Amino acid sequence: MRCVVYRILQAVVVALTLMTAPVQAEVVVVCNASLSVADRLNPAILARIYTGRTIQIDGISVLPVNLAPGTPERSLFLQHIMGQNDDEYIGYWLVRKSIGRGTPPQEFKNAAELQNYIRSTPGSIGYIDKQHLESGVRSLFRIP
Repeated sequence: MRCVVYRILQAVVVALTLMTAPVQAEVVVVCNASLSVADRLNPAILARIYTGRTIQIDGISVLPVNLAPGTPERSLFLQHIMGQNDDEYIGYWLVRKSIGRGTPPQEFKNAAELQNYIRSTPGSIGYIDKQHLESGVRSLFRIP
């Protein structure tokens, strides 16, 4: 009898753990559908774009946009592409802006707003959770 009760308790604990486990977003990099240099984008080039070090690729202007600080997608993007957390990235742009070396990418509250902007702005690049991907933007690659 003790063994049965123990097994039931184990099953309940496992079930509760699975129910409360955080779900990690599957983040994809997206761009304006007409961006002709989209096939040249990779994580290294993205890092240069998101730090303001690259603003054109083969003469085509690229314009990065971000989701708001604290969103899981932004955290994943910064970690895997930039090797930074939110505070480090914000600090980077505070310094850069204060010495007159650019302004940080525009930020959007959610994937819908970000995609509306990308859809209507040539050269724009961003990232979203794949489950929110809408038509009219081009999905480039998944962030691990």
